[in-house]
Amino acid sequence: MPRRCASSIASDVAAQSSPLFETRGVWFATVLRDGNWPVSVLDSATKQEADLRERIQHAKALGLNTFVFQAVARGDAMYPSSRLPWSARLGSAGVDPGYDPLAVAIDEAHRLGMELHAWINVNRVGDVNSVADFSGASNPGHVFYEHPGWVQSVSGALRLDASAPEAR
Repeated sequence: MPRRCASSIASDVAAQSSPLFETRGVWFATVLRDGNWPVSVLDSATKQEADLRERIQHAKALGLNTFVFQAVARGDAMYPSSRLPWSARLGSAGVDPGYDPLAVAIDEAHRLGMELHAWINVNRVGDVNSVADFSGASNPGHVFYEHPGWVQSVSGALRLDASAPEAR
């Protein structure tokens, strides 16, 4: 391999054009932990929606252009779905919160000229501490109750069992 001096390599790098688009984004988790959203399941739908819009506006103010919204965190949805129950994080497991958080996030991001990407945790069902959130009586559609044979516990985490053909 021919040897080149550092200044020659540096000039080659400097001559490269800038990308047409640069992604500067943030991943937005929808699980109840410090700094995530929603802040509390006790917040009203109006408060949750306002807080969501405010967080997207803050991302824009920081110079970000992409917002990655966790639409499915634990086998439940942050949008109306015929396959998944509503997220317990929006108030009550399996209960329509009265608004569509994913649609709100899309609307606000696009209004601000930002991209929005939906993040879906495909195999994550929850953890042994979140089983009460699934509450079989109020949330019978959750995979944990509807298809218990598809779920395996690994070090306290509940995941879809990829070895079960039906769960794939």
